[in-house]
Amino acid sequence: MDFFEKLGKTLNDAGEATVQKTREISAVTKINSQIAQQDKLQSDMYKKMGKMYFDAHDEAGDFDPEYAECFDTIRESMKRELELKQELNVAKGIAICPTCRAENPMTSSFCSSCGAPLPGQNVAG
Repeated sequence: MDFFEKLGKTLNDAGEATVQKTREISAVTKINSQIAQQDKLQSDMYKKMGKMYFDAHDEAGDFDPEYAECFDTIRESMKRELELKQELNVAKGIAICPTCRAENPMTSSFCSSCGAPLPGQNVAG
């Protein structure tokens, strides 16, 4: 073989190796993406199942004792979240209508959406 034939074969082999490696990388990336999707699906279902269990057993208090700490932590977190949302509303200068959940200026006496009286406002009669 002369020099140019060897060079052509070497370049052709290198090109084929590059194409093969690209296919491998593509396949690995695709499979990793599918694995991540399944992992997210499982995580979402665990979360949904846990919320369903909490919702079904919290008020009645009929949950297994080993879950008591989790229930307490969730309740405390929900309470703190509500407090933070109320602080946020004050900081934003808005009042939330207890009837329709619409946002209203803090100075409003009645909801601009449904007309219900807003708590904490002086409604003269």
